[in-house]
Order: sequence, then C-alpha cells, then structure tokens
Amino acid sequence: MFRRFLTGMLVLLPLVVAAGNDKRRDPTEPARWQPVAVEATGADAPTLMSILIGKDRKLVVIDGMLLEEGEEKNGLRVWRVSADQVLVSVAGRSPQTLRLDSQDMSKEAR
Repeated sequence: MFRRFLTGMLVLLPLVVAAGNDKRRDPTEPARWQPVAVEATGADAPTLMSILIGKDRKLVVIDGMLLEEGEEKNGLRVWRVSADQVLVSVAGRSPQTLRLDSQDMSKEAR
C-alpha cells in the first residue's frame, strides 16, 4: 500500500511542480507567445484623443488615459488645456503641444 502511494506521489510530483510555475497566463494567449520589449523613440509621441472642458475642470484623454489639467500619470504631465490643444511633458522632458486632429473629429449630435 505504501509503495503504491509513493509511486503515485513520484508520478504526480512533476505535474505539481509544473503547475506551480504557471504565472497565470491568459488562456486565450497563443502557447508560444512572448511579449516583445519595445523601446520608446521620439516618433512615439503621445496621442491626444479628446479634450473635455467643464465649468470646474479640464480633462483630456491621451493614449487612452484620462488626465486632469495639472495631473501627472505614468510620466506624462498635463500642464495646460485649451479648446483644441494641450501642453504636456513626457518623462520630465521639455513640454510639447498636442493638437486635436480635425480629420479625426466627427460631429454626431444624436
């Protein structure tokens, strides 16, 4: 009986160890997929997606992040917000102006 238990444990041990090394991967991710490290370059400037100006505050959406005027998040600081442009700095670099692209804007009043 003990031998059977010991044999079972030896058979199951590699499975338990392998399961312990699983880092909770996304089940829909391809089996051999590996993330690629991408180095940011000057061509990867942040993209201004939206400007929201209210009575009490000014908000912008840059690269999918919602930021308020004066806020800093993930190295991106919003200095000034106006109706069609935003002054930002990335990772402490000198400020740059982002403008809304008029081709991307659509008027839907429905």
